[in-house]
Amino acid sequence: MSYYGHHNWPPVWISLHEREDRISRNEADVLMEVRKSEIRTDGIVLIMKYNENLYWSILTFADMAFFNEMFYLMRESIGQSIQHIGDIDLSYTI
Repeated sequence: MSYYGHHNWPPVWISLHEREDRISRNEADVLMEVRKSEIRTDGIVLIMKYNENLYWSILTFADMAFFNEMFYLMRESIGQSIQHIGDIDLSYTI
């Protein structure tokens, strides 16, 4: 997936705690929460748990129909590993 030519998967994860700054593009551990961004109308906020720490990322989409499909796919993927979500074949689900 990409946003105006820039890859947005795997996401860049940023710590919600001060213990670590970021996890880069790690696909480790579990998706905990998904919500639409309150700041960007084209963004989906993801919350992941890794090593007892919470991390967030935002996925952005230029196409609003695809944005909505991805939002519902991510909501259905809560509790699954980030790697598993990244392995989903979108040609069959969307």
